[in-house]
Amino acid sequence: MKKIKEFIGTFFIIFTILLSGCVKNISIDDWNDQIDTANDYAIKGTDYITQAEGKVNNGNYEESLSLFDNGIEQLNLSISAGEKALEYSGDTGMDFLTEYTNEYIYNKKELKEYAENLKKYAMVMMLIENGKNIDPSFNATVSLISTAENTEGYSDTIQLFQRAKDNIPKIKEYIENSVTYGTILGLDVYVEYMGKLSPLMDILEKLCNEGIEWAEAGINNDQEKMNTHITVYGNLVDEFSQALDNLIEMQTQNPDLQREVGEDAFSILTNLRDQYESSYEEHLNKAMEHKNKMKEIEDAHPDEFKQKE
Repeated sequence: MKKIKEFIGTFFIIFTILLSGCVKNISIDDWNDQIDTANDYAIKGTDYITQAEGKVNNGNYEESLSLFDNGIEQLNLSISAGEKALEYSGDTGMDFLTEYTNEYIYNKKELKEYAENLKKYAMVMMLIENGKNIDPSFNATVSLISTAENTEGYSDTIQLFQRAKDNIPKIKEYIENSVTYGTILGLDVYVEYMGKLSPLMDILEKLCNEGIEWAEAGINNDQEKMNTHITVYGNLVDEFSQALDNLIEMQTQNPDLQREVGEDAFSILTNLRDQYESSYEEHLNKAMEHKNKMKEIEDAHPDEFKQKE
């Protein structure tokens, strides 16, 4: 991943450039004031985004989101201040200053787009990681229930059902997060699929409860109560089987919910991951292009530009 930090040092040198000397008027002073303001916001924004990048690189995707939001907010303020500076640049009579200010604004807009796309990339990576957590946890839960069904000792049966039940809240949390961020990203078919997975976990939880009560009734030699729970349990198994079949059918019929060769996530997620990765790199490269154009203007007008002391 290219990092905004790789561009910060160069950009900040440019940010501190001031116009000097030849033309002395209030528009120059106003321009300088607005660029100083824009720089302050840009520095804060890029600092937030640099922190967010670190979170993404370490796989702390959810922690990166608020940092991206803060950085984007600061860059928006920088862009607004830059646009005010643009108004003053036209009054100086120096066309190159207007061009320079435009390049400054374009640079910040590209950095903002970079941050927005990297934020969405982080969201997609969250969904992919959630899937990696859901699958083994779900399979382990079903396996524990199956083992409990075939265990003779009532006490051991209760423990197995309880272990299975203890897995379920965390799986539900993964599912809820997936629905939340899938909705933000506009992944309708993915959200629909995850929405169908959540009731499946409710059935598993009910199975565990019925299994525990059945085993407790067995310990108490209460055959009537055992039979009642066995009947309910059997109905729940049928309900689970039907719901699972519906989920599998939906996945089979929808290519977006299938996995490509070499991938362990739905194609809808891997495709979006690649799209955002390509996009955020593109915007960072464009930001550098605008920075380079700013440098060309500075070099073409050495007497008018100087670094802030």
